[in-house]
Amino acid sequence: MAYYNVPNWIRIILLLSSVLSFAPQLRRTISRKTSSGISTFYLLFNLISTTEQFALAFFFIVDNFEQPDVFVHRPINAGDWINLAQTTVVAILWLTLFCVCLYLPSDRRVGSVVFAIGAYIAFLLISVVPVFADAIVPGTHEDRKWPIAILSGIHYLFLSWIVTGLNAAAFYCQARETLSRPRDQALSHIGLAIQAVTFAFMAFSWISLGLPVNLV
Repeated sequence: MAYYNVPNWIRIILLLSSVLSFAPQLRRTISRKTSSGISTFYLLFNLISTTEQFALAFFFIVDNFEQPDVFVHRPINAGDWINLAQTTVVAILWLTLFCVCLYLPSDRRVGSVVFAIGAYIAFLLISVVPVFADAIVPGTHEDRKWPIAILSGIHYLFLSWIVTGLNAAAFYCQARETLSRPRDQALSHIGLAIQAVTFAFMAFSWISLGLPVNLV
């Protein structure tokens, strides 16, 4: 059965669009010289979500010896590497926005800043660090069969559900923050619109790998 593949030039456009989508928000935040009005937990939860997406992409493409699935080809092709680049760029951009907002003056509590930094470091230790460690340690498929199974279980059965909940929580936290100070206009509506469209197409470009041609 033939499967549909999004052309690589579209993936590259989505990659560039991801970069451009963060420019309005970064410019707005820096020009305001304050990050008040942007929820700490909105930043943290979105950063954790995109970091987990990066970790999964890295695991699928670099670490995993298993048979092809809905997200990647076997053997890995250029489109898979572009997908990994997309998740890497988005995670870095969210990390940049996270750092900028925590660095700039704001009325956020020091305790929430410390918690956000600590929580993200802890998440890196259970999400990204094990995936990197597995990629660095040499070994055959048989040697890495059990570590890969454990990592798969952690990400599929545990972290994926948490991240899904955090996505909803991020929206709630920012909505509450925005409603409490409607005049601040801390978020760039243009940036949010571009991100919504770009990320929707990015998700389709991944999922479409497993869709037969007659379904797309």
